[in-house]
Amino acid sequence: MCGILGIVNYKSGDRARFSRSLDLLQHRGPDDSGTLEFPEILLGHRRLSVIDLDSGRQPISSEDGRFHIIFNGEIYNFKEIKKNLEECSYAFRTRSDTEVLLYGYIEYKEKILTRLNGMFSFAVWDDKDKELFLARDSLGQKPLFYAETGDGRFIFSSELNPMINLIPSLNELDMNAMFLYLCFQSVPAPYSIFKKVRRLVPGYYLKFRNRNSELSEYFRFNSFNEKVEREFSELKGGFWAVAEESVKRSLVADVPVGVFLSGGIDSTVITAALHRLGHEKIRTFSVGFKKAVNNEFEFSRMVSKKFRTEHTEILLEPLSMDVINNLVLHFGEPYADTSAIPTYYISNAVKNEIKVVLGGDGGDEMFAGYSTV
Repeated sequence: MCGILGIVNYKSGDRARFSRSLDLLQHRGPDDSGTLEFPEILLGHRRLSVIDLDSGRQPISSEDGRFHIIFNGEIYNFKEIKKNLEECSYAFRTRSDTEVLLYGYIEYKEKILTRLNGMFSFAVWDDKDKELFLARDSLGQKPLFYAETGDGRFIFSSELNPMINLIPSLNELDMNAMFLYLCFQSVPAPYSIFKKVRRLVPGYYLKFRNRNSELSEYFRFNSFNEKVEREFSELKGGFWAVAEESVKRSLVADVPVGVFLSGGIDSTVITAALHRLGHEKIRTFSVGFKKAVNNEFEFSRMVSKKFRTEHTEILLEPLSMDVINNLVLHFGEPYADTSAIPTYYISNAVKNEIKVVLGGDGGDEMFAGYSTV
């Protein structure tokens, strides 16, 4: 993952704090940092290098210097989009999906969003029309916060901490958001825990120009509204086709790819899909505890043995309170999902071995969760 930060109509004090605020995203992008400055806007990017390691630095600008992009995420079908753009006479200087996304926006404007297969949050600055365009993927895999300060400034970021560091006056709690958190154990979009800061809703884009913002929806998830009657064998075949295609697209990277394997249904499906696609040397990673009631090693070992993966186990004992402090700092607001603790541990343990790891996140949402009866 990467981190993005920007501020429109900034003041001199904002400029002085911008670099430090961007550094607060270093954990998201430890490989590189880039900034771009115009009289109206400051753009910053922290990079985790996955595609086009040498020439994919951000921000990336169009050849004529009018459009500029910062991007967090991955566009899985960028090669197909790139081919279409090349047929429209666009020339590319990098092999990155970021440049494809930039020229895709230039060619199709907001309609590019309906062509994208991937996870993303990004910002494009049009230096001629002085317009900022923000967008977030349809299911909200990549975070994006924004705020209008009331004095004409507009700020956005992948996380809350850089925004509060840049403009401390945004640090005012929203008691309505706190109520929602106590009800749902998370703060749902469009709210954040801070009154003046909002999340961009998944499937939405935002335009900011002349000190005015405009929100628009480009995608709405409504698949559960349709009743489907098909034979199980047909559904099973369709499921594996979609799963394999999804995993195949996720393997587009210039660095090694592994799997976080819990032994549950979702991560097992991903491991099985890799095996079905012909990958023989699959690297899998599992995390567990000494107490058997919390230990998933038994199940992950079964899956690893079946698909002959190169398996690594990470035992969590004892837990350190420093982990809790780090999680609170990075989330920037109340968060009640305890799975964040083992996820933090396993991510920290493998970060020097592998950069891209597939996991089972999203399975509960796609398949309507588990029965509670």
